[in-house]
Amino acid sequence: MLKAANQRIKYCYEQALLAEERAAQEQDDSERQRFWLDNEARWLALVASIEYEARLLDFLKELRRYIKSPFCSACGFTMRPKRLVASSNGLFEFQYECANCGVQKAVSELAAGASRLV
Repeated sequence: MLKAANQRIKYCYEQALLAEERAAQEQDDSERQRFWLDNEARWLALVASIEYEARLLDFLKELRRYIKSPFCSACGFTMRPKRLVASSNGLFEFQYECANCGVQKAVSELAAGASRLV
């Protein structure tokens, strides 16, 4: 995924550079110059979007390594995550709520992987 994203980012930067060069060549026609500058801005916005997507995917992969959703002690249904709180000491608190009965549960986990119920 990272390699594909890097290739897409490289291509977008190349296109933005070409657009910038074309804008510099169009000094006589301000409307055409504006078109190429807008084109450059669109390519750079696409780069930002691709980079954001890559960071988000990395974050989601990291989250999946943590504990799975617990089952509700009252009704046995899978609880859904409500909130993730990270503290400065490396402790994560996952807060869950049962979609069926509304029971709430918090699970704390150290960044190293050891978990304990709160």
